Amino acid sequence: IEFLCNLKTHFKSDPQFYVVGGAVRDAIRNIIEGVEYEPDDVDIIVDNEDLESALKAMGINVEKTFFGGFKIKLENSLRVDIWKAEKTIRTVPAKNVSPLENYFNDLYLNLDQIAFNPGTLALFDRGCIDGVRNKTMEIQLCGEGYELTPVDLSRTISLKRRLGYEFGQNLKEAVKSKREEVLWHILEKAKKYDYPDDKRNELVAIVQNLK
Repeated sequence: IEFLCNLKTHFKSDPQFYVVGGAVRDAIRNIIEGVEYEPDDVDIIVDNEDLESALKAMGINVEKTFFGGFKIKLENSLRVDIWKAEKTIRTVPAKNVSPLENYFNDLYLNLDQIAFNPGTLALFDRGCIDGVRNKTMEIQLCGEGYELTPVDLSRTISLKRRLGYEFGQNLKEAVKSKREEVLWHILEKAKKYDYPDDKRNELVAIVQNLK
């Protein structure tokens, strides 16, 4: 919060920040399931054109990502990934829709459909809370023009391993239809990041055991 308050002073106009992704989902899990999980990274989107200039004005070290966002390591070792909302959009943004709604429309999983505005304390939920309550992961495509890739599906396998949730029928069928490609991406990532054998084997087993 302190980081965002400082960053806000370096914008020419009033920005809207939204904390999204796993950190918000795990906060919901903490409330519903009592699961304690300390995030080591926080994903933030901002509705403002001056993000890069504001970060430079703060005088902090940032690393630009491949997708046009920025990685920041704070003093408490928390990593912040921050980017402009439109940088997250893979499909054509809908007209007359807010950047936050376009962000939601671009997601493909119910457990990702959550955002929190720390400035207004507003929580925006489009299906994540029900997913946590039901302990179910499912495809949830609100926008048009995007088809799930094996990389997307391999991410759901990693998430299932961590959360232990069930797959909804649509997600299960999607993984099964691209089983070999999903396995290939998992094994490549395991090699790249030197996964322990037990982690790699658990991920492979999740894919192989889907029926």
